[in-house]
Amino acid sequence: MKIKWFGVACFLITGENGIRIVMDPYEKDPKGLIKHTVVTEYADIVTVSHEHGDHSHTADLQGSPVIVRGLGKHLVKALNLRVLRHFTIR
Repeated sequence: MKIKWFGVACFLITGENGIRIVMDPYEKDPKGLIKHTVVTEYADIVTVSHEHGDHSHTADLQGSPVIVRGLGKHLVKALNLRVLRHFTIR
């Protein structure tokens, strides 16, 4: 398994089987405060922890990924994904 960090909370996990999972892709910061470039990687699966632009921007990803949103168990591309919890700011 390989893990690559892009910035903010976004990671790319590439399994030994070649499946690519992007976690929490972010949008470009309109104020320019976040200097990381937008993620344009190919993805098979995308996980979105919550619906803020810094965790849910899937538009620039390549491929036709399955997008996993929300808590619980998810069977995606023969992988059992389990989302345990997420945090929100109120």
